[in-house]
Amino acid sequence: IKNSIQSFQNRGYGKIKILLEKNEDKCGVSLSIIDDGCGIDTENEKRVFIPRFTTKSTGSGIGLSLVKQIIENHGGEVSFSSKEGEGSVFSFFLPD
Repeated sequence: IKNSIQSFQNRGYGKIKILLEKNEDKCGVSLSIIDDGCGIDTENEKRVFIPRFTTKSTGSGIGLSLVKQIIENHGGEVSFSSKEGEGSVFSFFLPD
């Protein structure tokens, strides 16, 4: 959510949608965070989960890599899609 908020900084406004669903197919819960922020350029998409990677002037760049590691250690999955200039969707799945 913090990353979504920060994706609006150049514009000063934006929308964040949080979607929590029971995932019957995978027997678990899915959480998606959807924003209409600046998005992630294709060059940076492959580095999003690398520890200490950040495009911001502040922050350590460990948030997403740490979240991914924790969720995967519990049998879950993390994925994202993004379009530069239009926004991003980060999805997290945790099994029951």
